[in-house]
Amino acid sequence: MKLISKFFILLFLVLNFNQSTNAKPLPPGSGEGDVPANILILLDNSKSMVKSRIGESLPKMDAMTIDGNGNRVLAATDRNDYGLYLFNSSGERINFTGTNQSGGSYTINRWRVNSSTDNRCDWYIGEGVKGEDQILRSHGDASKFRDVHYQAGVTVSGTNINNENLIFVSQSSGVYTAIFALDDQYRCRLAITPTRPEQIRGFDISSNTDGDIILAAYGRLRRGSAFQMTCNINDGTCAQVGGYAKKRNHSWGRLYDGARFRLNSDSTQMYVTDDGHIYNYATREVNGHRVIVGHSDGFRTKTENHRRICRGFNERILNFDISSSSDDVFFVATTNLRLKSINWSGTNCSVTFTAGKNSTAKNTESAGNLDADDIRIAGDPTALNISGGRILFSHAGYVDELIENSFTVANKDSAWQIQYGGPALTRMQGAKQALTAILTDTTLTSGANFGFGYWNGAGRYYGGWQGNHPDGTSRICDKNSCLMVGIGPEGAARAVPLIQALSFSSKTDANAWSQLAHDYFFGPVSPHDPNSDCQLNFVIVIGDGMFTGGSGVLGQRGEAAGRITRLRQQLGIKTLMVAYGDGIKAQGMEYFDALAVKGSCDTAGSEDCEPTIVAETPQELKTKLQQKIRQILAERLAFTAPSITATIQQGGSLYQAQFSYEQFGEWKGTILRKTLNADGTVEHDPDSPGNWDAAEQVRAQSSGGPSDPSTNDSRNIWTPLPDLSADYIGNWDNVSDTTAPIIEDEMTRLGFDLINYHTSSSNCGGDDTTNDERDGLLRFLAGQDFFDYDGDCDTTELREHVLGDIYHSQLIEIGAPNGNTQFTDNNQEAYFRSIKNYQSFRSIHQNRRNVLYAGSNSGLLHAFNAETGDEEWAFLPPFLVGKLPSLINANLDGQVDGFKGGSNAIFGVDGSPVVHDVFMKGLTPEGELEGSASWHTILFQPFGRGGSGFSVLDVTNPIVKDGLGPLHMFTVYNDYINNNVFIMDHTGEIKRREYISSSSSLSSSQEAERAQRNFNFAVDTDGGLNSDVTTQQDAIAVCQSNSDATTNFRTDGTASCYIGNTFTFDNIFFDTPNNQSIDQNMINVSELVEGEFVPVAFTDARMVNGEFVITFPENKIHNAGSSVNETRSTNNIFIQTSCTASTGIDPNFDYSKLGETWSKPRIAKLPSDIEGERSDPANDKYVAIMGAGMANNNLCAGSALFMVELDNLEEPGKIYGGDQNGGPITIIDTSPEGVPIGNDVIATPNGSDINNAVPTSPLVITPDTAFGIPWRGAMVYINDREGKITKINLTDSTENNARLFDQTTLFRLNANTTNQRYTFFSMDAGVGVTTKDFWLFGGTGDFNQLGAVNRNMDNILYGIRDFDYPYFKHLNGVTIPSFTDQAFTSLAHQGADNARSIDDANVCSDVTGDTNGNLCPETENAWVIHLDTQGEDNTHRKTSAPPTLFKGQVYFPVYEPPPGTNRCNIGNAYICVADDECGTNNSHKLVKGATANGSNCTFVRKGVLSELVIFGDKLFANVAGPSENPDTLYSVIAVPGEVLSNRGGWRDTGY
Repeated sequence: MKLISKFFILLFLVLNFNQSTNAKPLPPGSGEGDVPANILILLDNSKSMVKSRIGESLPKMDAMTIDGNGNRVLAATDRNDYGLYLFNSSGERINFTGTNQSGGSYTINRWRVNSSTDNRCDWYIGEGVKGEDQILRSHGDASKFRDVHYQAGVTVSGTNINNENLIFVSQSSGVYTAIFALDDQYRCRLAITPTRPEQIRGFDISSNTDGDIILAAYGRLRRGSAFQMTCNINDGTCAQVGGYAKKRNHSWGRLYDGARFRLNSDSTQMYVTDDGHIYNYATREVNGHRVIVGHSDGFRTKTENHRRICRGFNERILNFDISSSSDDVFFVATTNLRLKSINWSGTNCSVTFTAGKNSTAKNTESAGNLDADDIRIAGDPTALNISGGRILFSHAGYVDELIENSFTVANKDSAWQIQYGGPALTRMQGAKQALTAILTDTTLTSGANFGFGYWNGAGRYYGGWQGNHPDGTSRICDKNSCLMVGIGPEGAARAVPLIQALSFSSKTDANAWSQLAHDYFFGPVSPHDPNSDCQLNFVIVIGDGMFTGGSGVLGQRGEAAGRITRLRQQLGIKTLMVAYGDGIKAQGMEYFDALAVKGSCDTAGSEDCEPTIVAETPQELKTKLQQKIRQILAERLAFTAPSITATIQQGGSLYQAQFSYEQFGEWKGTILRKTLNADGTVEHDPDSPGNWDAAEQVRAQSSGGPSDPSTNDSRNIWTPLPDLSADYIGNWDNVSDTTAPIIEDEMTRLGFDLINYHTSSSNCGGDDTTNDERDGLLRFLAGQDFFDYDGDCDTTELREHVLGDIYHSQLIEIGAPNGNTQFTDNNQEAYFRSIKNYQSFRSIHQNRRNVLYAGSNSGLLHAFNAETGDEEWAFLPPFLVGKLPSLINANLDGQVDGFKGGSNAIFGVDGSPVVHDVFMKGLTPEGELEGSASWHTILFQPFGRGGSGFSVLDVTNPIVKDGLGPLHMFTVYNDYINNNVFIMDHTGEIKRREYISSSSSLSSSQEAERAQRNFNFAVDTDGGLNSDVTTQQDAIAVCQSNSDATTNFRTDGTASCYIGNTFTFDNIFFDTPNNQSIDQNMINVSELVEGEFVPVAFTDARMVNGEFVITFPENKIHNAGSSVNETRSTNNIFIQTSCTASTGIDPNFDYSKLGETWSKPRIAKLPSDIEGERSDPANDKYVAIMGAGMANNNLCAGSALFMVELDNLEEPGKIYGGDQNGGPITIIDTSPEGVPIGNDVIATPNGSDINNAVPTSPLVITPDTAFGIPWRGAMVYINDREGKITKINLTDSTENNARLFDQTTLFRLNANTTNQRYTFFSMDAGVGVTTKDFWLFGGTGDFNQLGAVNRNMDNILYGIRDFDYPYFKHLNGVTIPSFTDQAFTSLAHQGADNARSIDDANVCSDVTGDTNGNLCPETENAWVIHLDTQGEDNTHRKTSAPPTLFKGQVYFPVYEPPPGTNRCNIGNAYICVADDECGTNNSHKLVKGATANGSNCTFVRKGVLSELVIFGDKLFANVAGPSENPDTLYSVIAVPGEVLSNRGGWRDTGY
């Protein structure tokens, strides 16, 4: 197919200095935009942060019922907060008032089995047994309750139980656990005891045809078996059956793994949920009891039909119950956070209607006034029960109720009644979640340097700095306070793991945080730059209560107010106050407000005053801090200027994608098509024939609302949806306010809440729901002025500019198929095309219209008619829909210029599309799977900075016409904040795969939480945190061990301190067999000592009945108290699953390592990854190869190479080699401190302290792109952020004992945070004319901080020779095995550490300053040019774009920050030219008559230079520059030279 040969992107800036709010960092090279903001976050770690819960705070509920008094009885198996909870019908938490087994009365707020309530049942029944006096187990899992049901009028023959109202409760697990029944005084009247169960997974109560009460239960026996027991409660008899449950495909397997269990109304049918479906079994009589049909052929036909028909649910069924009025009506809760009403009659199972939406906001409406579609569901529903005429369901700690009989199609919008409860999070847990989300958001961290510390109210603070700033910590660094992370480029990355390991102490003293901030910024290591007035500095203080002292305001003594006033007045540093939590008293808020004024302005109410940021919940903390930090980033600079992506088409077209910055709204983008003449001149006149402006065309095609005269709507905006009623096929125009209720499901999938923008009190009016925001976002996408940019309150009119900015997305033009069929050997794809009738495909589509594809940050992939500039269609990728709510910034409503509205700017479709013709079983024009393979033109669209995912489209028919058009094949997205992988297939069905990425600190162990609960109780007994009384705290202060407790400390310890060598966690999970030691490679354990993590040895770790248990060789301590009676301190130990641990999902779909997809994929035909099929070329697979991208401080994502199968729509998104590699090919993240492997630390002194990622695009060598290739497949070279160059074998060659997927470190650049040799750009490559050797070329520099200056900076340009090309060879003395091999981690790190170094003169020739070739390498493997000399004369040069190889010369774009101390100025752009094989500086040859100077490169002008593009013998580039030079296109005649040609270039995306 016809395509563009080269493309590039950069910025041209015009500067001004207005404030703004925006969600994207400003482009590098903008002068002031190059000076990152400094943000110091100081978090309160006082005891109230750990003691106080957020909101009403309930744990995960497992079952609910309504008793005879109308009270709601809730059962929880939560490891710490297990038991029964009681609420009245008004949603108010009430106490249990009962009679214990000794006859005494008690009142408690949570009921558990023990001697103080009742652990002795009057009667028991089981299979063949009945008797009196059954003692219930009251320890361990047996004390945790999985299911609960209320039953009135219970009579049990042979007992004194007669017509009693009982609550039946099932214990969770453990031998001798039981189902027991409590009366209205919560005395145990009856125990039902299965024969030696290992776990009771659930039960249900119904009746039989005689009216007897029937109870049926199921669960696990030992040794992999399952049981099912049925009891006739009236007779007092039971029957139990069971069987081996190894296989899931029969009833015992379903019962062994099943999640929920129900009986129909006459007990003749049983239902169980497993693997996301409901399975139905008939019952049979055994000893007069109806029990399950247990043999494998006992499935009713209904089951198989249900599995087939109910796949239309698109998500897994988590919970269900059967209607009390019909056995054919089921209510189910699914993983897409919805409630569904299902009719299951005969063999047909279908959804009647769906309710709910994904939102973390509370449901606060009055009863009967919340539409079914608007019921907010905050997390996976963990329970659903029908009881007392109500549907009760629980999610994220909330409980919602609906009237069962109203939950119908006709009345569903009045069914909802009430919500109560809330997530069971401490304030500290919530703060950790919020800050982690902020510090792993690249839109925030790429524009600012972060620091982090904690504080409370005891001891001394700061004391100076220890270490080489920003490494190190404050000298005073203890449990009371510590500035743990100095402000710097790696600050966010360093802070993320440290935040998880925080301890706590003491009270809330303003002296603590104010002294930390004041002494740091006024000290010798201050990051404040007095010479750069554009630099912004902020301190963000997060606290949860009234300051106990030190504030210096409202009558309190102390220095806080004076310190932050000095910071503001003398250094220009603002202090922002964040009041966090829902328990701050009015007086406490007065202190916050007074300090907020002192920290931001001179006089309250003035324009520059910053109000207190009030965040009651973790979600609000995250959202409000994100908005504020985005505003800080935008305050650095406002500019209006074009950014240009220029693409030269071989036929003579130049495409320039430009954008201009908008202060309070979406950035304005366009694409200009200009004619490029044969002599290299460009026709810039917009009226020249063939020239067009895409922005003008798109606006002309858009439509406003009823009041807008522009009503022409010829745009086609489409997206695939799970609901086939809104299918795109047929019109390719299904994104509008009419489909908004369906699309809303996707808007909230990623956790971005819809925020109310136009309210009843807004400038332009509105309602107080988010329905208008839901609809308005889609209208804004189509071009309407929903945010009222012009201030006239017409939110449906067409806005002035519609097309969003095209920033990092490179353009590609595709026309008729034009793949090569002229092969020279059978290894080439050209040969494959020739034998698969590609010629016919080319002939059929020979008149296919040329289409230009480009991604914009509107969130759309645009297809433009290359001839006219008209938009043919725009594709809204699934999952990126979930980012649209982040456009909303309610603070801008009516506030821009005093009356206009505004919005955030976001990254949308920011990656670069690639296109390739693929022979596969694809899609028919109707969107169905083909029966046989044929040729298709496939487009692969990464999301770039828009998200960690990509979409794959079939653009064989790129024009919407006659029922034909583009087709969605599949989309993949990694939500690494919430540990979910989403894959949508061609039908719109979404599969969610949750993965394991566990981390925790010792303070989250069950032992620590027991100590904390004991301490909290003691504090309350002593009068609260502010009381001076410590009597009870002192009494329980001395540490206890397990031997000091009756059973163990976590169950019944009474002290506020635990000492022991065994700790138990319920928030760490490994996918390993029960009670089996876990490979120590899978676990990282470290202790925070003086601000640094030190590896900690452990002797054993294993999963025991779902809990993680770790054993240390010596005792560790968790001390929750602060009494003088116990002064031993907590061991601040952090436990994390290593990046080599199993994620718990199928490795073929393990995208947990996928970061933001900056890498541009290369598509190649590779040998089958199945060994037995590899030798036959007919089994080769089309695969997209790309770097894992940028994950921004997510330690296990980004450092990998992904290979995505494109020709496998039966398994969409399948990772090529997933089984063999355990997912993608992992590229290790090295460290100079060594690599902990269990208890061992592998010494890696040559490692890098840069957090690794692979944002670059791979170099993919195939038989079609180079001469003389003797294998099938591809050889891949990839450079990563920390400076390793990895070679990966994806060929069928076995030369040098090579195997498919083998990798080796070819070279390392010795990059670290000191020399700042960051890698952001891909390499170029070529075969030298003289040596005939294969060379790789690249350069280093921190593109995120182009303006950074540091005397130790040492960036380089390099050329590296691969003497083993075109074969693979294991290097560095190691053979690196597959990731699935336990030796992978150690051998891969050893190999990287032993690899050849760019600084080793024995293997690399330093050619810096050479202009005559005297230093040309002979036998060396590489040459290197140092851009600077370390020291005071350093000019801080960096590469600003990838290199370009042309005729034996390598052209490197280089940026030099402005000289002098003021970093707010714009620096200079240069071209450095080096001989490809020698590295000789030939820069002077670009300028006629120039004299050779080895230290100089060719000056271009002020600004930043882009990648160079070749047309004829001329080089073209774009330059970001000052406003007085508006010509952004730069061109120069290339240096004369020779080239050994290849077949089309390593970077070509298709042929």
